[in-house]
Amino acid sequence: MSAREEKPCKVAGCDRLIGRTGARGMCHRHWSLWRRNGDPLVNRRAPGNGSGRRPIHGLSGHRHYGRWVLMMHRCGNPANKSFADYGGRGIAVHPAWTDVRAFVAYLDAALGPCPPGHTLDRIDNDGNYEPGNVRWADRITQRANRRAAA
Repeated sequence: MSAREEKPCKVAGCDRLIGRTGARGMCHRHWSLWRRNGDPLVNRRAPGNGSGRRPIHGLSGHRHYGRWVLMMHRCGNPANKSFADYGGRGIAVHPAWTDVRAFVAYLDAALGPCPPGHTLDRIDNDGNYEPGNVRWADRITQRANRRAAA
């Protein structure tokens, strides 16, 4: 077995090992869920999952869930129209934040509720989405924090 195959899945609470593909550092099960649902913790086909549209983690109604989904797609989904400006430039999401629960817990504890007219912003525009590099910013602040045109 190679060193890559011995690494554990990066999804919190998963004890599976990364297989041959090792896609995004997830085991095959979580990678499949990510590809199908955009979330490694959502199984819309799971028995007993109601209408089949509710995430297992129960945070789809949380005020930060939409931010998490957009962040994950911009950084990890090549089909996303903004991928070239995020994931395509090497902007990544902190490994613990692939679990929406960790992301929501951090924002609630460190940043609190989003003030009106503000959105999530990376302090270092070339840095990753990670603890210490995110803040709430208004449009003027975000506009001033843009990267120089290439």
